[in-house]
Order: sequence, then structure tokens, then C-alpha cells
Amino acid sequence: MKLTETKRIRYDDQCKDNPVFLRWLNTLNGWNYWLFSRNQFISFSTGSEVVFENPVSNLETAESFAEVLSVMAGKGMTVGCNGLDRNDIEFIKSILYSIRVQWLFNPDKWSTEGCKWVTVRPQRGNFPLIETKEERADISLTLIFPEINTQNQ
Repeated sequence: MKLTETKRIRYDDQCKDNPVFLRWLNTLNGWNYWLFSRNQFISFSTGSEVVFENPVSNLETAESFAEVLSVMAGKGMTVGCNGLDRNDIEFIKSILYSIRVQWLFNPDKWSTEGCKWVTVRPQRGNFPLIETKEERADISLTLIFPEINTQNQ
């Protein structure tokens, strides 16, 4: 076999606290992987109500003036890494513009049950990455999980 190029692979055999394993499609349509660990912040948000408003002609007999027909709700998780060098920051930054990001849903049981991947979305926006004078930085990004199915009327 002829060697055409050398690839850098980072291998870490340490057990991680609170592992969050992500994979995402890169610009060459291949999968990139990263294991986030330690501190994550779970968030919950609601919004985008659909409301039907009834005109009220008599306040004494009215039961309500508006009825909520549906509400959007969802969870998110902020993950991060500490002390990353510029190469790692560039690598992780590609999550933000990937068309498919997936989270390993069963990190404790994948070896017996197989990998179960759930598609998540990175929160879009502007992200400060690293100061120009620094060689290392901490970064974080928020993943948006699939919407929660709420009641609709």
C-alpha cells in the first residue's frame, strides 16, 4: 500500500465526565467527530404561540378574550471546550456551518445497542472564537434539540 498523505488523529482513552459526542458533515461530505465533556448547560425555551383572539362585547359574561392554539417548546444544550489551540478551534467551528449535526444519544450503551444518533441544530449567530494575541481559548456553542410535541387545538 502506498502512503499518500499523513493524517493527525487525536486519541484519548480516558473516561470522560458527562460525555457529549457529536458528529457533523464537513464540507467534503465526510463525518467529523468531537467529544465534549465535563460541563454542559441544559436550557429550555418556549415561544411562537398561535393565539386566537375573541372579540369581547360584554366583560361580565366573557370567559376569555384569547385562546392559545399551540406553543412551540424545545430543549437545548450548551457545550464547550477549554484551552483549545487555533487548529482545534477551526475544526470545531465547522460545526456551526454544517448542514447535519448529530448527537450520540446513548453514550453509555452504544457498544451493546449500537450507535443511536439524534439530529440537532447548532444555534446560529456570531461567535467570538479567539483573541488575536492568544494561542489558546475556551469556546462554547449551543445545540438545539428536536422540538417537543405540544398540544394543539
